[in-house]
Amino acid sequence: EEHIERAIRSVINQRGLAMNEAITLYLVDDASTDNTVSKASSMLRGSNLKYDIIVNSENLGVARSAAKFFNDYLYRKDCFLVRLDADDFLMPDAISNLKKAYRDNHLVIGNYWEKTEKFSRVSPKSIYEAFACGVLMYIQDIVEAGGLVNADVCMFIEYDFYLRMFAIGVVPIMIDEVVYTYCRQPDSLTRDSTAVDKSLQALRDRWGDEVVSRIREY
Repeated sequence: EEHIERAIRSVINQRGLAMNEAITLYLVDDASTDNTVSKASSMLRGSNLKYDIIVNSENLGVARSAAKFFNDYLYRKDCFLVRLDADDFLMPDAISNLKKAYRDNHLVIGNYWEKTEKFSRVSPKSIYEAFACGVLMYIQDIVEAGGLVNADVCMFIEYDFYLRMFAIGVVPIMIDEVVYTYCRQPDSLTRDSTAVDKSLQALRDRWGDEVVSRIREY
């Protein structure tokens, strides 16, 4: 509820796209108990953006909710996906910059602002310093790689996703433009050292020590 309008506005205000590059916003609400859905609905009704709001009947958590959404709504589509957390937001030229860089069988990843107690610009030097948010992905590549998320790896679903994409020959393109702002909240799971360690161990069990050693510090 606190952040959703900012996230939606960042999608509505995307610029630099050709007329045939229409955006559809899919808002997945994981059985929230506040005014998120009503705020989002009111804002989207007053816009020209094509949208669909999906409300889960029970709270599934990020991984299961993302997997259900992808399998129910997207896996047959011939389009691109840019995932955005509700408390983050896109830069105005994010999608056009990502699309300009796209080549077949690639993920396109940009720089981002990380907001904690202060803002800092993050320029990923490898895929292991990036998040799945703000990344341009082709739906059929995701299907071939086995889906959007694997819930078994806990919070670090993006790294498992990247590794599955590499396994089918999809590799990252890094662009210099800042494409979104990642807001790390005081109660973020990534500030919980026990949860971080559990997730890293799950990745280690699946992909090995060498992969985990390359992931950014938390």
